[in-house]
Amino acid sequence: MPKHILLDPTVVNIVVETILGPNSKDQYSPWPTEWPNRTVSDILYLPNSSEDNFPPILIEVQCNSNNAENGNSVPLNPDNLSC
Repeated sequence: MPKHILLDPTVVNIVVETILGPNSKDQYSPWPTEWPNRTVSDILYLPNSSEDNFPPILIEVQCNSNNAENGNSVPLNPDNLSC
């Protein structure tokens, strides 16, 4: 799955509604990420308004994973994904 699909507003809504519920629809936008050590994350969703109590959502796409890495992840159907 190309990471660019995560920038699509429909996909943003699907992701944030799955994680936070229907009140989060149309409340997030994707932002670029670069950390002080110059590494880059795949995508960061930030709330559109600082008045909302919504948390930032950091998305990292992995083609392979193991159980040790899945502690804080939201399960997805792997049949719908390809890297």
